[in-house]
Amino acid sequence: MAFNLFKKEKENKKTQAEPVVEISKQKETAAPVVIAGNSVLKNFYVSEKAARLEKTNQYMFAVTKNATKSEIKKQVTKQYNVRVVAVNILNMPQKIKTVNRREGVRPGFKKAIVTLVQGDSIDQAKA
Repeated sequence: MAFNLFKKEKENKKTQAEPVVEISKQKETAAPVVIAGNSVLKNFYVSEKAARLEKTNQYMFAVTKNATKSEIKKQVTKQYNVRVVAVNILNMPQKIKTVNRREGVRPGFKKAIVTLVQGDSIDQAKA
């Protein structure tokens, strides 16, 4: 008889665990800010300058260190179904920062400014 009680406890634990799995599945369906893992694009680069450039149909992306202009152009057109006119790349240098007499380095990165054809836009950048 004690064995049956133990079995019921296990069944109760299983039924309690199921809603947790469903909640995590719902979170995965939300649109992430970070772009696909095998992509040359990392994410949108957000700054005051990037916000100003959106008015002129230009968008900023943080990209991988070895990304080229043609790779960036292909990835943006494939992922967002837009036509790209030009791609400009900037290599941002490392910066030395001092905090409480300790020096550290903020890593450098590469960013790209993508100019789109007049009339095309990327809605996710504005969110």
